[in-house]
Amino acid sequence: MARFARDFAGLKFLNGSDINHSIPKFLGASQSFRFILLEDLGDTHISLVDSLTKSDPDKAIAALKRFTKSLAHFDMASYERLEEYDKLLVFAHPKRETLEYRIKWNEEDLIPKLELICNNFDIAFTNEVKQDAINVIKMILSPGDFYVLTHVDICPENVCDHEDKDKTSAD
Repeated sequence: MARFARDFAGLKFLNGSDINHSIPKFLGASQSFRFILLEDLGDTHISLVDSLTKSDPDKAIAALKRFTKSLAHFDMASYERLEEYDKLLVFAHPKRETLEYRIKWNEEDLIPKLELICNNFDIAFTNEVKQDAINVIKMILSPGDFYVLTHVDICPENVCDHEDKDKTSAD
């Protein structure tokens, strides 16, 4: 994180209270019922769709700014903490899918398809082509320097928006 902060020293960074206001706290998990319990973020759930489809373009832009800031909060809160999250996941779901399994499944699924496409276009499917494809699969699925948790379905219907969370018009 120090390298990131040094490279972007001129930007305003989020402090801990900014990051945590939109991240629900972990409350518990049950292996037998296969669920994770997070804190309730409140009674009022206004969909981002509502904010984006109002007739006021300035309010829609403000909603998109809140949305992107919340995504940044979520990512920053999990940065360099994924081992903690993984321990929670293992506790709640010991037989979870591993990275190694995902890589193997993708190789077994995609490599034969690539070979078929190569054959259909008279492209030599060599060991080098196969190994390059395997390396791409591993690179795409493997954690990198900025490995963080992400929202896997960020369509506006799945995002809450609270206009009252704007602190200033510059945020």
